[in-house]
Amino acid sequence: MNDLIGKEREFLERAASTYRTEVSIQDRIMRRYSLRVLAPYLTQEASILELGCSDGWLTDQLAGKVRRVVSVEGSRTFAEKLRARGLPNVEVADSLFETFETDERFDLVVAGYVLEHVIDARAIIRHTSRFLKDGGVFYGLVPNANALSRQIAVAMGYLKSPYDLTENDLHHGHRRVYDIGSLAADFEASGLTVVDKGGLILKILADFQLDQLYGGSFLTEAHAEAFFELGRQHPDLCGSLYCFGRKADHA
Repeated sequence: MNDLIGKEREFLERAASTYRTEVSIQDRIMRRYSLRVLAPYLTQEASILELGCSDGWLTDQLAGKVRRVVSVEGSRTFAEKLRARGLPNVEVADSLFETFETDERFDLVVAGYVLEHVIDARAIIRHTSRFLKDGGVFYGLVPNANALSRQIAVAMGYLKSPYDLTENDLHHGHRRVYDIGSLAADFEASGLTVVDKGGLILKILADFQLDQLYGGSFLTEAHAEAFFELGRQHPDLCGSLYCFGRKADHA
């Protein structure tokens, strides 16, 4: 077990080292709209268990809207960066998700771009759902295998299948890709009731191409809003997928 923990820690540190410190235009747009999807669950009384803090941007946003955040982070690099932000209502737990334990119960578990990285996604959902209050909600956000941009890559011969892991996926430590059905299936197999699912932003091209188009003013904020609204109608073509699963009440 100790060997497995050590290897997973090393894996996470390698993955953390691949992430850019600067945030691109497309990154900023995705972050803004991911927060919009979460907004109905963010109240001043809410407590959140966050799985993975990355650069701490989302943690910072959550901390400003809820009572308390506990952020579990297996990369010591990311954990230290989050601590350095000095957020007064945020506790950082330097732990793998698999080994994290607490007596506290939360209103919401937030796993943004996490489930594609872990060894066993269903095991992580089951384990961390234990820390939800009855009726609490687990939120997962993942990249979409069937994004229009990936389907274009298949049509052009760059990918054999949209479910193939690209070099960029592997570089960032991705272990799987999801579609809307497989994401919901992981939630249901983990004992949660899916209460909402959908797509986040219609994705027509790769991130670096979108950055160039936004940076050159060919694409505007009006386009970003349109891509978000179209994503609601066509989740299978979005860059990312989200799912909300509710823990059963045990009255």
